Amino acid sequence: MGHNLKYGLLIGAISVVFNLVLLLIDYHLLLGSWITIIPFIINLTVLFVAGFELRKMYNSDLPFREAFLSTLTIIAIGLAMGTVYNMLVYNVFAPDVAEALHKETVTQTANLLESFGMDDETIDAAVVQAEVVNPYGVKNLLISYFTNLIGGVILALIVGAVVKKKKPDFE
Repeated sequence: MGHNLKYGLLIGAISVVFNLVLLLIDYHLLLGSWITIIPFIINLTVLFVAGFELRKMYNSDLPFREAFLSTLTIIAIGLAMGTVYNMLVYNVFAPDVAEALHKETVTQTANLLESFGMDDETIDAAVVQAEVVNPYGVKNLLISYFTNLIGGVILALIVGAVVKKKKPDFE
């Protein structure tokens, strides 16, 4: 199995298992923004391990371009796996959970706007807009994939810059 595929599937599996565990424990945990720190740290660690392993494979002469492209490929594979999982869970196996999460997100949005001191008219308009958009629909999950991939580019730039290594010119 190729290096990028192996680590991409590992990151995807981490994402799927983590989300499945949260779903089975209490699906409300999926809305907690603090909880996303855990898989992010695990995935970042996996990306660095993959990068340093790739550097070993290149005999310690890993160009930035190769480190960046490898990391981005791993991220893209992991995100794709997570996106397919979300499409299946929220549109096939548990659409009722998607609906409940959506309703709770709308409520949280209204509460947040209220805490900022927004007027009722602005809050009502935001709630109507939030109710119309289904974040768990296939279209929005695909949009989310590409949006997350943009963040993945930034992450791949950082990881690539850290793991790259050039042999000294005079060796």
